[in-house]
Amino acid sequence: MVRTMITNSLGAMVGGLIFVSALSVQSSIYMLLCTVGVGIGTTTMALGGIFYGENDKSSLESLLSLSIKYAVMIITIIAIILIIFAPLFVKLFSHDPPSIRYCN
Repeated sequence: MVRTMITNSLGAMVGGLIFVSALSVQSSIYMLLCTVGVGIGTTTMALGGIFYGENDKSSLESLLSLSIKYAVMIITIIAIILIIFAPLFVKLFSHDPPSIRYCN
């Protein structure tokens, strides 16, 4: 949170409110990727706790390798889609032309 406050303050001094607006749009789009990772991680923690409590090491190892594999695969696919269609996603969050220019 402190990092965000410092970044916003520096951005407001250097680029003005347009820069802060563009940074907000980028943060919102970035959160699309984060939610996938958090969801997979939360599910992995719940199942991992069950397997750990049962001392089922083979299932735990399998769960971790599958979780990492699918998390990387899904996040990579979403990131590629976001990169390809970036202008469309930016326009969902902002209609201000100068802000859109900073985001592209």
